[in-house]
Amino acid sequence: MKLGIICAMEEELRTLVESLDKDSKITRHGYVFHTGSIGCHELVLIQSGIGKVMSAIAVTLLVEIFDVDAIVNTGSAGAVNHSLKIGDIVVADRLAYHDVDVTAFGYAYGQMAQQPLYFESSKYFVSELRKVIDSPIVGLITSSDSFIASESRIAEIKKHFPDVLAVEMEGASVAQAATAMKKPFVIIRAISDTASHDASVKFDEFIIEAGRKSAQTLINFLNNLE
Repeated sequence: MKLGIICAMEEELRTLVESLDKDSKITRHGYVFHTGSIGCHELVLIQSGIGKVMSAIAVTLLVEIFDVDAIVNTGSAGAVNHSLKIGDIVVADRLAYHDVDVTAFGYAYGQMAQQPLYFESSKYFVSELRKVIDSPIVGLITSSDSFIASESRIAEIKKHFPDVLAVEMEGASVAQAATAMKKPFVIIRAISDTASHDASVKFDEFIIEAGRKSAQTLINFLNNLE
């Protein structure tokens, strides 16, 4: 299987690049793609940059240039469920936006016009990830173009999505773009902060370890994926 792997930040990409067999670089449209393999799978890695637009561009390039079979987005997230701890791995079985509001036209809050409210991850990928994660945490992740760093923002998000586990800035847009291009996908996140008032401090402190942990989970997944 040929998989397109998207990381927003260099800290999240580094471990994966170091683990590639026969790593080579290709530059297209100003992006550097790393190609190689882990286990029996061919991989194309890209550092997309932060945010919804950049991650959607990354999906498009991976599909159009490299014709990947599926998309994986790995990296860090902020916890909004109080049971989560820094370092926990969360796998999204579905994703939504928490910064979209076209309710004036009859859509649910968070639902983009002419799109579903939730974008569902590949059930196969989620089930395979459950096999390589101790006590897997699987559920809803929501995305926006904002870094969440206050209890009031968390409360606002949970008002609309009471079962949300974590928040970040790329997952839902990766999911929407992959869905539009008819490619299965899965989103893997390691918790780097608690999305509260000290989130920026905790993020800076733990981003390297969170990126490494999320990447290692992906490596284990690839080594076991048939």
